[in-house]
Amino acid sequence: MRKLDHRSFKFLTAKHCNTGALATAGYGTALGIVRSLHAQGLLDRVYFTETRPYNQGARLTAFELLTEEIPARLV
Repeated sequence: MRKLDHRSFKFLTAKHCNTGALATAGYGTALGIVRSLHAQGLLDRVYFTETRPYNQGARLTAFELLTEEIPARLV
């Protein structure tokens, strides 16, 4: 069995609604994990969605991701 080198791959993540510092306290919940992966160089891109009226969660998520220069795309 071959041991995987964690530096040889990067994560693609998908998230729904806002779970960052603007919606929670401090580092955020699911977006906190995304921040941690990005800081470690293990994140390729975040795909995020929103289904509620006015896309408020998507706008907040986009703001947080762009502010921290985390590669992301609204789906």
